[in-house]
Amino acid sequence: PRLWWRLEDSRPEPGEWQDTPVVMTRKEFQKQAHSNVSLALLSRRFGMVHAGFDDEPTQPYRRRIEDDCIAIPLAHFVDHAQIDRRLSRDVQFNVKWAEEIVPLIVISADPMPEILSFTAEPATIVAGDEALLEWKTRNAVDVPVSIDPDAGVANSDGAFTVRPTETTKYTLTLAVFGTEGCSSTVTVSVEQLAVLGKRLTARVMSNRGGWRCGKGFSFRELQDAGVTVQEAMERSIPVDRRRRTLHRINVDKVRIELDG
Repeated sequence: PRLWWRLEDSRPEPGEWQDTPVVMTRKEFQKQAHSNVSLALLSRRFGMVHAGFDDEPTQPYRRRIEDDCIAIPLAHFVDHAQIDRRLSRDVQFNVKWAEEIVPLIVISADPMPEILSFTAEPATIVAGDEALLEWKTRNAVDVPVSIDPDAGVANSDGAFTVRPTETTKYTLTLAVFGTEGCSSTVTVSVEQLAVLGKRLTARVMSNRGGWRCGKGFSFRELQDAGVTVQEAMERSIPVDRRRRTLHRINVDKVRIELDG
């Protein structure tokens, strides 16, 4: 038999009867449920139906004699896993009607979360210095996010300072229920002072305080040490053309290199 149904709330004039499924998201279903919306079935032949998700419509509902309708409050299903948890696939809200499973609402799958970026700055540090891990995600507001090792549970977007004593690979993981999730890795390389002593390395201040290994010496540092950029490059002294800061420790290093 053909099944006619509609969504009803407290309004005196409910919508039109329909016989095709409606598509909504989990959040839309929750909003309807919290607004005391019911799914009304027009039923003159059958006194009871069973409702539920997918192939498990087991909850019984009986006909109201006064208006030949069977009312199914959506609030009865708002705490079910299909509504309470992120969905990796579409699910159907069905009724068992005349021994047939009839879909009335299709709950669409949630958009899959993804990692937009996961970086470490700087990627190479001196033992004892710090690096800043930064990450951005999409569709991951309600997804468990973790960084291993050190950081543990994290927000969907953010930053975290690490101070590894040896070269370490960090893994950012989005744990998506019902799937393998997704992950991304970055490596922070740690160089010991004994190794760094064999080559000239600039030191710069990190955004959160503390020294870290820089990409090279600034123009101001080279100028203060009495060497041109060309002379520095000929002596294999690294140059950072973008940095504008001047640190006395770097000037002294260049002078020692020139004198040595």
